[in-house]
Amino acid sequence: MNRRLIAIFSSLVLSVWALGFYMGRRSTVPGEQVLAQARQEASREGSELARREIHEQREQPEESSGGADGESSFGPTTMVADSGAASSGGEPGVAGDAASAGMETSDSSGSGGSSGSVGRIIDIQAALQNALAQSDRNKRWNAINELIQRLAPEQLKEALAMAEGLENERERGALIPMLVGRMAETDPAGAMAYAQSIPDMRIAERAAGSALNTWASKNPNAALSWIRSQPASASRQRWMSDAVGVWAQYDPRSAWTYAGSLSGPERVAAYQRVASGLASSDPAQAALWTMQVGDAAVQRAAAGPVASAWYRTDPAAAQQWINTLPAGETRDAAVASIGRQIAGRDPAEAVEWISTLSNLQTRDQSLEWATRQWMRKDSGAATAWLQQTDLLTDATKQKLLKR
Repeated sequence: MNRRLIAIFSSLVLSVWALGFYMGRRSTVPGEQVLAQARQEASREGSELARREIHEQREQPEESSGGADGESSFGPTTMVADSGAASSGGEPGVAGDAASAGMETSDSSGSGGSSGSVGRIIDIQAALQNALAQSDRNKRWNAINELIQRLAPEQLKEALAMAEGLENERERGALIPMLVGRMAETDPAGAMAYAQSIPDMRIAERAAGSALNTWASKNPNAALSWIRSQPASASRQRWMSDAVGVWAQYDPRSAWTYAGSLSGPERVAAYQRVASGLASSDPAQAALWTMQVGDAAVQRAAAGPVASAWYRTDPAAAQQWINTLPAGETRDAAVASIGRQIAGRDPAEAVEWISTLSNLQTRDQSLEWATRQWMRKDSGAATAWLQQTDLLTDATKQKLLKR
């Protein structure tokens, strides 16, 4: 394996880490952040136009790579850019972007005047050096993401083998999910099979999540059909919820309907995921759908995320909705969610909310936790409240006052 290329990939991943793009948790991986952010923006703004633009981007066909005649000195370890513009025009496109970024390009046919479906070869060394030299954080990320997207499909397995050879676990954990997500654009089932073959379970889960995110954004029914063919497990339930959540970002009604076709914990998790996503743009609609389900488990699971999202944008409307809920687990879930949300900035208000919980055990535990936050922020006011309240036992009060 070319040591120079490994060093370049190591620099790439370490730089991504230095910028904070790698997250050691199950989330949208860096290689898909741009599309994920676009979907979230479309959902938040409720813009049908933005959603259509996302669909159009998702449906653009992959351009095939050029022939071997155009390979650079790095041979097969080059990246292939889609043919976005004629070779001599000023029309914006991939070729123009590469040129403006200082990337060397050449026609894969070796001819300066060819265009159409013929790809352009980009010198990977020059491209990566240019990307990493960007002083602006956003520009650097955009350049890195652009390079990953320009890998030709037939180069992905070679790139993955190289990534697996990296000694640093963080480097592997950042790069492999990005590449698997890219593979899922053209071979989603193959990408999932690859993810499941990864020995490191944490990297395998992130890679599977990356592949499913890509798959569900392009063909949610196919992705969900594949998931349902897998044996029942915690991973399958998580995949189901994630895939439905991606679908809900651009078609919440269809995703909600699909959630109703599931059963057991998968059904509850899917409903919760759709309601949570919808609440960021239309909390009133999310609340209405939640209460129309008629399933106490679903209502209890979804009420918290809906109330929390609603309270962030319109506290009065959120409180009005909560006041319509009967005392019980669903209302408690909504109230507790708001209490947790505001405890850091306004623990006094959080205590006021939590005091209305109907489950006494949950109320007492939550009050103790919120009062600790209050003591750190304003010990005088918290102490005064503790001395006059009858919601906590004397033993709990003394324990809190001693801290």
